[in-house]
Amino acid sequence: MDPTAIPIRDIRYPNELDWWPLAIGWWLVIIIVFLTAVFLGYKLYKRWISNHARRIALRELKIIEDNFSLSNDAVVLLQELSTLLRRTILAYSPRNKMAGLVGEQWLIFLDQGLDEKFFSQGIGKQLTSVPYRNKDASQLRDMSALLNIVKLRIETPISQKDVN
Repeated sequence: MDPTAIPIRDIRYPNELDWWPLAIGWWLVIIIVFLTAVFLGYKLYKRWISNHARRIALRELKIIEDNFSLSNDAVVLLQELSTLLRRTILAYSPRNKMAGLVGEQWLIFLDQGLDEKFFSQGIGKQLTSVPYRNKDASQLRDMSALLNIVKLRIETPISQKDVN
């Protein structure tokens, strides 16, 4: 037998697989990932917007703290902290329910959502009594602890069930 007479053909490889156009499954994966990213972005944006007043209040608290470290006037500090807390709470709560709270009712409201009763039974009680007294430093307690609980109150969100 003559080897040149055998009808041999070259080996043909299959065509390379193209990545485009994508299969329908990949389109579904892309759409699901895109919609999930848009949804999470929207949720994060809404959360960032809803915390705007809290971020401003924390900046103002830092300014008040810096001013106190310069002046060391505890009565002015307590007045500024009381005003800051009132303004911050009013930013998140209905004005008609929160504006009328004074004295012990205000301190009880400030304790809502916190682990301990820092305002109605702790050092936060000074917010309602000291600003109206004479400047007597012997009646003032640790102001750094007060600054810490005010910061905790600002950072801790108030739930709508606490407001109603």
